[in-house]
Amino acid sequence: MDEFFVWSEEYSIGVPAIDKQHKILINIINELNNILMSGADKDDIDKVFDALKVYVQKHFSYEESLMDKYQFPQTSEHHNEHQQLVEKVLDFEKRMNNGNFMIGIELMEFLKNWLMHHVCEVDMQLGQFIQQQDDK
Repeated sequence: MDEFFVWSEEYSIGVPAIDKQHKILINIINELNNILMSGADKDDIDKVFDALKVYVQKHFSYEESLMDKYQFPQTSEHHNEHQQLVEKVLDFEKRMNNGNFMIGIELMEFLKNWLMHHVCEVDMQLGQFIQQQDDK
């Protein structure tokens, strides 16, 4: 099956640990897409969805620890974007738990678009800031 979301070097923010985590997030999103498109049962969908939630929290915690370490000036705005994703993902989960499995395409497009925007714009600023601090 073709990948729904393919990593590209344009997504690299120049912080290897974060780039690696973004690649893992893309892999989880692709796994979720594959399982939704295969018509898997609710338990299988829940398992991958739970893995996504856990990994997103881990990734956001790591990014936010770097923001604190480097005293990133846009920490509050960046954190708010993280919170918005968490809330939206929980909303999708609630809708699925209420039996609305037709949201698969909407969910996948949201995840892909959110991650592309967040990485290419918001995380890119963080990456540039960290690199500038490390070059001092």
